[in-house]
Amino acid sequence: MLDKSIYAVDVETDETEILVENLEEDKYSVSDNSAMMVWQIGDDVNASESLRLMNLNTKQITEIDAPEGQYIKPIVFMGEDFVYGLAYKEDVVTDNAGRITFPMYCMKIQSKFGEVLKQYSYENAYVTQGMVNDALLTLSRVKKSEKDPSVYVAIDNEY
Repeated sequence: MLDKSIYAVDVETDETEILVENLEEDKYSVSDNSAMMVWQIGDDVNASESLRLMNLNTKQITEIDAPEGQYIKPIVFMGEDFVYGLAYKEDVVTDNAGRITFPMYCMKIQSKFGEVLKQYSYENAYVTQGMVNDALLTLSRVKKSEKDPSVYVAIDNEY
């Protein structure tokens, strides 16, 4: 990345091409093998309604839009498969200290070809983040507090 842009360089002809412009530092992610890239559309990483997933080898871009009334957020790459989550707008909250909870009620794993391979949702549980370690996806989860439904409390991780 140079000047908030992603370039493609043809090493045989020395020609360059701008693939994506105006990327913000915290709004994009690249797979470990540098074959896939995702970026959020919009000004706020916690209020994005659309993602763009790009195969950097073929330059094919897939648009992934959140349904009406929802936000979408990238979670992690698993090889060249991409994991993202959906949250209802009214469920995203900011606490008194300014920390934002983005509780995703649904997670999807999408292949580099645009096919949704798996979809997960949990009753009364929300995903807040995911990590991959040795090809194992670990999901941090929360649930709504019984005393105050605008407060989320941590529950067991999902593996």
